[in-house]
Amino acid sequence: MKIRIAGEFCLLVMFGLVTSCASSYKSIHPQIVNYSNETVTDSIKFSYKYDVLWESRNKKYAKKERKNSSKILAIKVLNNSRDTIDFNDVKLFSADKLIVPIPNEDLYDQFKQSTPSYILYLLFTPVHKFSVNLNGPSNIFPFGLILGPVLAGWNMMVAAGANSDFEYELEKYNIRDQKIPPGDTMYGLIGIEVDDYIPLTLRLMRK
Repeated sequence: MKIRIAGEFCLLVMFGLVTSCASSYKSIHPQIVNYSNETVTDSIKFSYKYDVLWESRNKKYAKKERKNSSKILAIKVLNNSRDTIDFNDVKLFSADKLIVPIPNEDLYDQFKQSTPSYILYLLFTPVHKFSVNLNGPSNIFPFGLILGPVLAGWNMMVAAGANSDFEYELEKYNIRDQKIPPGDTMYGLIGIEVDDYIPLTLRLMRK
């Protein structure tokens, strides 16, 4: 009895094990985040949380956050004043430095999974050698012809769905043009260009 697995098939298996596949997106839900930072200025109680992508198990997106000079934060804003606060009148600062949030469109482009990259799985389509010799003629099975398109299609579908869910949550918790009535709390997601976990404050700029 003789069983021989060709080198090409072994390479396919190894590649499948070490390659990073697409992953789904898990909602952050800013309302249930355990906020670790809090400041109070101008009758605004401001809470924020770094590393929400990692803590919500969005490792694919969190890895991009660690590679880039951008971070996504969950925020909680309580209006303790007697007036409605227009978020366009609120500015984000670190000490005396103005921090301008990244527009959602740009934030999405920075963090989304690259769907076309998974087409590379089709490179395994020509891999077809799986020879089995049981005291008879060897048989060749086209593993690559099946596995290549399946892996490519599945990963592209998962990545596209994850990106859609990510974009939806960014828009759902978009703070732009929001108004906060007296005593109300607003939750949001923002992206800022920083290299470190800098302290943040909100200031009401209207006169």
